[in-house]
Amino acid sequence: MTRTLRGVLGIAATLLSLVLTSGGGSATIPAGTKIVNQASATYQSVAGTGFVTTSNVVTVAVAEIASMTLGPQDPSCSAASDAVYPKTTFTRTFTATNTSNGTDAFKITSLTASAGTITSVAFVSGGASEATSADGTSSPPVPPGGSIGIAVTVSDAGVALGAKMIVSITVATTAKAAYGVASASAQQCGFVKSPADLSGDLGAGSPIVKTVDGTDAIQSSAGATVTYDIQFMNSGGSTATDVTLDDPVPSGVVPLATSVTIDGAPAHGATVRDNALTVPIGSVAIGAKVDVSFKATVAASVPSGTSLVNTATLTSSSTAPAKTLPATVFVGAGNVVYDGDVGRSAPISGALVSLLDAAGTAPMPLTGTAVALNAKQSNPMTTGTLGLYAFGVAAPKATTTYVVTVTAPGYVPRKLRLTLVPDASDTLYSATFTSLDGQPLAVPGGFTLEAGPSSILDVYGFFGNIPMFKAQRLLVTKVVDRNAASSGDRLMYVVTVASATTTFGATTVVDDLPPFVAYAPGTSRVDGARVEPVVSGSHLTWTFPALSSEQTISFAAVVLPNATDGTTLTNEVVANAAIPGSPKFFATGRAEAQTVVVPGLFSNRIPITGRVYLDLAGTGRFVRGDVGVAAVRVWLEDGESVTTDPQGRFDFPAARPGMHVLHVDAETLPPSAAFFPTRAYDDERSPVRLAHGPFDGGLLQDVNFALRPTGGHP
Repeated sequence: MTRTLRGVLGIAATLLSLVLTSGGGSATIPAGTKIVNQASATYQSVAGTGFVTTSNVVTVAVAEIASMTLGPQDPSCSAASDAVYPKTTFTRTFTATNTSNGTDAFKITSLTASAGTITSVAFVSGGASEATSADGTSSPPVPPGGSIGIAVTVSDAGVALGAKMIVSITVATTAKAAYGVASASAQQCGFVKSPADLSGDLGAGSPIVKTVDGTDAIQSSAGATVTYDIQFMNSGGSTATDVTLDDPVPSGVVPLATSVTIDGAPAHGATVRDNALTVPIGSVAIGAKVDVSFKATVAASVPSGTSLVNTATLTSSSTAPAKTLPATVFVGAGNVVYDGDVGRSAPISGALVSLLDAAGTAPMPLTGTAVALNAKQSNPMTTGTLGLYAFGVAAPKATTTYVVTVTAPGYVPRKLRLTLVPDASDTLYSATFTSLDGQPLAVPGGFTLEAGPSSILDVYGFFGNIPMFKAQRLLVTKVVDRNAASSGDRLMYVVTVASATTTFGATTVVDDLPPFVAYAPGTSRVDGARVEPVVSGSHLTWTFPALSSEQTISFAAVVLPNATDGTTLTNEVVANAAIPGSPKFFATGRAEAQTVVVPGLFSNRIPITGRVYLDLAGTGRFVRGDVGVAAVRVWLEDGESVTTDPQGRFDFPAARPGMHVLHVDAETLPPSAAFFPTRAYDDERSPVRLAHGPFDGGLLQDVNFALRPTGGHP
């Protein structure tokens, strides 16, 4: 019997959707995951009866699939982003990512560089690195979705500027996957270009100039404020990063952090610690120029002659440290040719200064940069209105000696030895002047004189001040009223002393009388006023507290009876004047006068001299203001008489040797004069005087008579 079934059939199955992709796809289900599949069917008969049936269970395990990526990919080179510096190493890091469905490890199967040398390879994960090599060493395990870095370091030593260096790497998986291993390749580039280069603002290779008040060396004074300036540029082929200026300002100069400017704008972050200035500058682009300026105060305690020299250093994270040229603050004054008798207020212009070799025969070539005291240096050079000289002499490698000569119209030429001793840095030196001409030197940094040697320490561009002295600094003349004289003759000497330069200090004038000549006491006059010298034997000394103009000294002397005929009587006078500010040094002048002794009628006789005067000052001795009385007769005890001249002077030129009595003839007195009441023979107010031997101790004694004014004298 045939049975027909009619109804609805339905089949249901439990399925797990799975997408598997091999060779670089993604695996969303971890390897080893089991997939269970079971089907069931239902149907219903025509009559409406339902039936159910179930299939067997099918189980499938998910296989491990190898999959990875590697990057970055940079086959082209960019000078901006891929730049590396020559003669250095650089690192390129690749990232390997596990895109499979199971933990895997990677190994390098190929690693090359088109130029340069690979120096190291390391797997990098979580900040830690593990050295490896290109020989197949595997990385640490990497979970699905995880990554690991591969750092490749390359040396570009020997690689030319502008060359490209392509770093190529191939990495493969190591796990046993259902469909074999996966691998990937990547490339990165290095482009060799010039590094940053901090140099002077004139371009690559030029020195970084540091100035103070606009030049590399200045003369300053304690307490002054100076301005330092450093100008530089990045003359390299890449940006200089983290640039910082460090300036260890020398003790004696106090830098002011608040005064720092960068390209004229206030700097931020400048600090001063232990007298060292630090200025953060930041990045300096290719070709950019930078100007850093700051002020500093010279300490009031710095002594004159001190040289304050400092050199700054520029550092950055991309360049080697770069030093500036030194800048010098010389406290006091240096390199000035001046009048040694006057001082700093008298610089000498037109002085010719020569720097010669140690033998003093040949001019030296100028090997360094002259300080800006003289813009156009030469050797020899001529000083300007400020008397400044300068020679560009670089710090020598060892102690070096020169000869310096100076000439100027009207001045005694100078010859000095200059010795330069370099410091440990071969940048600075000590300069010592030694006089080769017997003339004084200037103290370091000043204008006071000293015998020397004179040294200034740790300087650059300074050697010292040079004093010069006029050929006739102190003018001294001497004349005598007789070129020929006989025994008993009276000689009148006139000495003038004058300054040819400026006011001198204490001045002494010493007249040395020759043998057979005796000073006549009381005859000395200074500018017409009676001033007695200090007498010591044959030496007559006058002293003045200062000498600013001409002083005239006159005095009388007598040729003694024992003078030999034909003898030349040479009388020399020497003046010494203290130089202001240099009390140990003197200007000296000298002069002489000569008289020849000739036979005379009274060669065996002696003179008696004197004066008759109105004692207007009331002192009892002849002083300024007293007036000589003319036409008064004076008698000797033997009846010989003479009459006074218009100045009241009288002279018995040939009295016999021995004691004499002199008296004034009352009948010849004018109405304006009368005798004083005293009769003491040793008093000038007495009308009668006793000459106790005309030559007392070898000196002629004038016999003076003082008269009392009675009125009517003009």
